[in-house]
Amino acid sequence: MKRFCVWMMKTVGGVLLTVLAFVTGWTLLSLPVQYREYAFFLPLLCGFAGALVVFILFPRLRLQRLYVAGHEFVHWLAAKIFRRRTGKFAVGKSGGAVEIERPNIWIVLAPYVVPVFTLAWIGLYGVARMISAGSWGPIFHNIVYAGIGVSYSHHLVLTASAVTTSQRDFSFYGIWLSLPAVLWGNLLLLLTALMLVTHQWQAGVTLFVENSEEAVRAVLHVVAYATRELQDVW
Repeated sequence: MKRFCVWMMKTVGGVLLTVLAFVTGWTLLSLPVQYREYAFFLPLLCGFAGALVVFILFPRLRLQRLYVAGHEFVHWLAAKIFRRRTGKFAVGKSGGAVEIERPNIWIVLAPYVVPVFTLAWIGLYGVARMISAGSWGPIFHNIVYAGIGVSYSHHLVLTASAVTTSQRDFSFYGIWLSLPAVLWGNLLLLLTALMLVTHQWQAGVTLFVENSEEAVRAVLHVVAYATRELQDVW
């Protein structure tokens, strides 16, 4: 009975997270953004697309050990945020590990959502702006924006590689709960970043609420239809 209840909770959670991922992606695509008005989109997109091709075609350039170090660091940082004890920290070329007391789903899946090197790159840019009083030219800003695209491409490619291999992190809560959680987390991060840089908070939240209502109505319609069909069968 306990095993069945756990299975039901994971199944329902997976379905809810899948719906949330769909709603978030729908909102991301329908947000009314005039990309031509923002100079950073072109270099960011070029950096992302170029790096995506390079990382896919040339796996040796993925800097696997660096990714593993960042991956385990995010595990460790998430554990500290949730006030969990941590132990041995190990990083190797093919994988790493960090000992964590009672890891929850947020600790386990955090590295697949948090682009640690993108955040580090943005942080370095912020520090450079703080310590320098000089003006920054368009070439420097284009390099910064392209670096954001490159680092986020690195995050997505290595995350996809980890998901498609036998990644033990997904065994904690099951693949059917973990995958929707990772997908929703990444889409939510992108939506939040887009609303932040374009100052479209009100439009984004409004669209999210409207899309959520549409999704709930669709789910209820499917449930009602399935219930009627089962009643007819019985």
